[in-house]
Amino acid sequence: MVTYAAARTHNAAIKLAGKRFLVVGGTSGIGHATALKLAAMEASVTVAGRNGTLNAED
Repeated sequence: MVTYAAARTHNAAIKLAGKRFLVVGGTSGIGHATALKLAAMEASVTVAGRNGTLNAED
């Protein structure tokens, strides 16, 4: 069985200030969770998705 240790170890101290990310499919699911995590890490995030109003409050 393959284990993905890197996926389980996350250093919350990493700051992405000044970095820019484009998240495609970010209005729901994994894309949405990724966009929120990147924003929490101080990254500049642009989200592209089919439904621009879904989860707009996040």
